[in-house]
Amino acid sequence: MKYPVSEPGAVLRNIIIMALEYPPKTGAGACVLELVEGLARAGYEVAVISPSAISSATLQKPNMTVRLVAASGATNSNEVYRQTISEFQSGSHQNGN
Repeated sequence: MKYPVSEPGAVLRNIIIMALEYPPKTGAGACVLELVEGLARAGYEVAVISPSAISSATLQKPNMTVRLVAASGATNSNEVYRQTISEFQSGSHQNGN
């Protein structure tokens, strides 16, 4: 469900988090995971964009999309970020597209 920004009294339920770490890393990565899972359980649609030392991947869970971007693809990371944000805003991330 989309919540238009222009509608008075609209409640925004979509959150994009850009994190420098995401599990399996500990420390900040574990905190990001805990935050994201809590927001998803509360009914927010959450997208996470984070670098990965190994490979790119997209993980889907209820109310949650995680896009890991391979460090080797750093030259293309800005485009991946833009694409992820665009998909999230359009809702196409929910359809597995």
